[in-house]
Amino acid sequence: MKYFLFIILLSSLGCKEQPKDNYELNIEVQQSKTEIHRLEKINESLNESLNEQLEKCSDFVNVLVDN
Repeated sequence: MKYFLFIILLSSLGCKEQPKDNYELNIEVQQSKTEIHRLEKINESLNESLNEQLEKCSDFVNVLVDN
């Protein structure tokens, strides 16, 4: 009985996920590239906004220093 359960356990460990084929991998790569592009656009927008805020703060500090 022990050996039977052991064999079942070993056989269940052998049931791994099948490797993906090239088509599935290409789809994942394309989705990743699309996501990277989207995140780069968001990053660019945030950097522009941050630079605008920095300029406003700099102008405000200059006004305070001048007074």
